[in-house]
Amino acid sequence: RRIDTAGAIGAAIDSAIDTLARWSLLPLALAMPVFGAFLSMAEWLRWFGIPTPDQSLVPPAAAAVAFTTAFTFGWFLHRQTHLLQIIERRWAHHLTISIIITIACLLIVGPSPDFNGRATRFVVWYAGFYALGSWTWTFAIVGIALRFFSVERARMRYVADASYWIYIAHLPVVFLLRQRPAGVPDR
Repeated sequence: RRIDTAGAIGAAIDSAIDTLARWSLLPLALAMPVFGAFLSMAEWLRWFGIPTPDQSLVPPAAAAVAFTTAFTFGWFLHRQTHLLQIIERRWAHHLTISIIITIACLLIVGPSPDFNGRATRFVVWYAGFYALGSWTWTFAIVGIALRFFSVERARMRYVADASYWIYIAHLPVVFLLRQRPAGVPDR
């Protein structure tokens, strides 16, 4: 509110998101920052996707970009909930693209994990496919949930509400459990 007192910046972003959603370009636009973050990483264990902040409470740059992009998009989506109807209508479209992209990613990195993180000739393609695939999968799953699971169910609501605090609280616990006592050698 202090930065955008007249609301012009928010209105411009809302308009851009609305246009991108109507033209089915939203997953591509949201994938761009993640794609750039992947390419900026010197060592990237591609098979495992977005690097998680499991070594410290400070997330790696690629994770920070990916999660900040998702959070910011969610914030703007909350301002325009009518866009959820577009996502709901296009669930099959997003699911089809997601499956094709997942197959392409597996053809590039293989079906089993690669722990060396060395660059391959197709790293640019993989980074682009993975970033786009993560957003098309997100839109497919949200669309499926809106289309087929939007009926209120008390038990499901309880599980959803109960799981949120566990999600928030788990990272410090995992971090503390990973710490070795003094004198214990690293394997």
